[in-house]
Amino acid sequence: MTQHSGQTIVSTFLGLLLGQSIANLRQRLREWTYEGTQKRGEKRRTVAVAGHFASLLSLILGYWWRPKQVVLALDVTYLREPLGN
Repeated sequence: MTQHSGQTIVSTFLGLLLGQSIANLRQRLREWTYEGTQKRGEKRRTVAVAGHFASLLSLILGYWWRPKQVVLALDVTYLREPLGN
């Protein structure tokens, strides 16, 4: 698809694919890890990422058309709290 996975690349790809505002999608991706009260807009809620990660990864790998060798890298530098807290 994009060969890269930064927020700008992903939001641009999704915006073009879905016909939605790239800026809007980028903001929604950025706020995905925020607590519900810190998100913009109405009816926003907290997403329990840890509880859905295995299912999401399984879904993605189910559509993977290459040999199933995947390197998973996580960038947590934008998180507000240091790891280990």
